[in-house]
Amino acid sequence: CPDRSKKIIAEYNFVSGGRTPNTKKEHGTAVAGLITGWTSDGYRGMAPNSRIYSFNVFDTNGEADVNDVVNAVHKAIELGCHIINLSIGSPESNTRLSNVIKRAYNFDIPCICSAGSEGPNTVNYPAAYPESISVGSVLYNYTLGTITKSSFSSTNDQIDCCAVGENILVLDATTNGYTLASGTSFSTAITTGFMALSRQYIINKQINVKTLLTVEVMKNLLYANTLDLFSLGKDNSSGVGFIFRRGITNSPIIIKTYGSN
Repeated sequence: CPDRSKKIIAEYNFVSGGRTPNTKKEHGTAVAGLITGWTSDGYRGMAPNSRIYSFNVFDTNGEADVNDVVNAVHKAIELGCHIINLSIGSPESNTRLSNVIKRAYNFDIPCICSAGSEGPNTVNYPAAYPESISVGSVLYNYTLGTITKSSFSSTNDQIDCCAVGENILVLDATTNGYTLASGTSFSTAITTGFMALSRQYIINKQINVKTLLTVEVMKNLLYANTLDLFSLGKDNSSGVGFIFRRGITNSPIIIKTYGSN
């Protein structure tokens, strides 16, 4: 990210067990750019005024140990992070992972998690935990103005909402340019950025922050800014719906500047 030094407060490595940390940061840069990117050539993330902590849990094989993920979430809680983005997941549940998500919830920190990119009728953790906010992916066709399901997006009754996660323009750490990417990792990043905007909206309105900045209130604010898709009410593909910006900012559809078609 061209403005990386201005956006990252601190970086932490959690890769353990003698494994070599992945230092290329392609995935993390793409995710961070969607949340808080702000480049000189006009690329904007969802919440460009926000700042982030970077936690690396991936090794050079692109794999992460669940204990490293747990330690990273504990660190985020201890640092007082306002929102935790987890563009990561596993088909297997884990007690320690479940407990740390519950801990974040009890500290009023929303954990925005990728529903998974393994296709229909699959489950991804930590997204499937009830304390998480699980995000699926859709494709938005800018020419036709249509929204369709992403074939890769996991579907299950734990999906809370969806955002554009297919053919998204993201920052490319390898070239210092841009590339197109698809996956619920990226719809999750967009949702995290929206949550950051929502949080700032409450603060700017000088509403009672201690009372309202709970995970459930923030989740309900998220729900209130969605467009119902596919079937009436909550469904296994889009949750309560597609995230809109209405009531938070002036622009009707999130990430108007991203994507193809």
